[in-house]
Amino acid sequence: MPKHLVEPEWPELPFEVAHVWHWFSEIISGCGGGGWGAAIVTWSSIESWARLTGKDVEPWECRALVGLGVLRANILAERDGASDKN
Repeated sequence: MPKHLVEPEWPELPFEVAHVWHWFSEIISGCGGGGWGAAIVTWSSIESWARLTGKDVEPWECRALVGLGVLRANILAERDGASDKN
């Protein structure tokens, strides 16, 4: 009998920062990996994305986007490292 995955219950994303998460999703989908790990969000990728989409990005939003990219890359690296050991 197959096991069913149970989706965890996540806290609701605060309205004040929800746009940053949506922006991150757009930006990361356009970032290519360098072959040495997961793609990351860079200052250059944010600048290009903002110029092409006409978004006005505040400095704190840029720092959050870069931080989300680093966090994502670290999580994926940890996951991949753990799966290599199995």
